[in-house]
Amino acid sequence: MLYWLSQARKHIQQTKRVILVEGFFDCLTLYQNGIKNVLATCGTALTTEHMQQIRNMARELYICFDADTAGRSGVSRSMSLADNSGLMMRVVMLPSGEDPDSFVRREGGASFLGLLEKALPYRDFMLEDAMRSFDLRNVQGRMAAAKAVIPILQKISSRLERDVYIQRVAARLELPLESLAAEVAEARHTNREIRNTSKDLQSRPKRVVLGPRQLAERELLRCLIQDRTAIPQVVAQLGEAPFTNETYNVVFRVLAANQSLATALENMKGEDDIAVLTQLVEQTDSPLTYQVCLDKLRIEQLREELGVIEEGLATLVHQDPTRYMLQWRQSLLAFWRWRRLAQQVTDNGKAG
Repeated sequence: MLYWLSQARKHIQQTKRVILVEGFFDCLTLYQNGIKNVLATCGTALTTEHMQQIRNMARELYICFDADTAGRSGVSRSMSLADNSGLMMRVVMLPSGEDPDSFVRREGGASFLGLLEKALPYRDFMLEDAMRSFDLRNVQGRMAAAKAVIPILQKISSRLERDVYIQRVAARLELPLESLAAEVAEARHTNREIRNTSKDLQSRPKRVVLGPRQLAERELLRCLIQDRTAIPQVVAQLGEAPFTNETYNVVFRVLAANQSLATALENMKGEDDIAVLTQLVEQTDSPLTYQVCLDKLRIEQLREELGVIEEGLATLVHQDPTRYMLQWRQSLLAFWRWRRLAQQVTDNGKAG
C-alpha cells in the first residue's frame, strides 16, 4: 500500500513525477511545505504492483529514504525493480543523519527541491553505493571495488549503456578499460552459460518444499553471491561448510576462493545440482542483508537443536529420570540461547 495516494494523486498526474519517502511524517512534512506529489511506503517493501501503480500516473520516480544504512538498503531493494518499471528513477541524497522530515523542517522546502535537481540516476547510485565502503586510494581497494560493481554492470542489458558505465567505472577506479570490460563480459557469459545448461536439461527435478532452515540457507547464499566481503564473518561463525545442502557448500567454497561461478558449474555433475545453481544465479537480488540472513540461519539451527533435545526428553522421561533432568537442563539452556538470539534480531530490526 502506498500512503497519501488520494491526496497526492492529482499533483502526481500534473507533474508526472513521484517523490517516494519512507515515513508518514516525512510525507506529511513535505506536503505541508508545498511538495505535494509525495507518497510514503511506511515501512513496507516496494513491489512490482507499487511500481505499476506509479507508472500509471507518472514518468519519473525520485526515491528519498533516510541517510543511514537501513535507508540505503531500502533504496537498493527498490533499485532491483527499476529495469522493468518503465520509469526514470533517481535517488535523492540527504545529508548524513537526516531524513526528509528533519531536513525540510530545518532547511525548508526550497532546499529540498534543490536536492531533487542533484538526484543521481539509479544506476549511478547503485555503483557509487557499491564502491563507497572501499578505500579507492590504494590498488587493493580499487580492485575490491571493481569486484563489487561487476555484478551490477553485467546486468545492464543495453550494450551501449553498459559500455558507457564500464568506461566511467574504469576511469573512476583508475583501472584498464579493456580488463574491466573483459571481467564484465566473463560474468555475463558465466550467467548465460548456467542458464543455458539448465534449459538443455531433459527433465527438471521435482520442486522441493524447503523448510525454514533451508530457506534461511538459500537467502544467505544469495546475499553472499551479491557481496563476497561478508564471507569471512560467515566462516568465523558457521565454519567452512555452513550449509546442509552440499551444492551450496560447493558454491560457498568457490566464492570464498574468489573464483568465478563457472568454477562451481564445472564441479557439478548432476542435473539437480546444476538446477540449484541456476536458481541461485537467476535470483541474486535478495532484499535482505547478509547479517539478517545469518541471524535467521542461526535461529533455525538453534530451533533444530531444541527439537533434537525435546525428542530425547520424550524418550528419557520414563526410562531414566536422572538423565532426563540433565537433558531438561540442556534443553532450557538451548531455549534461552534461542530466545536471546531471536530478541537480538528483533531489536536490530527495530533499530534499523
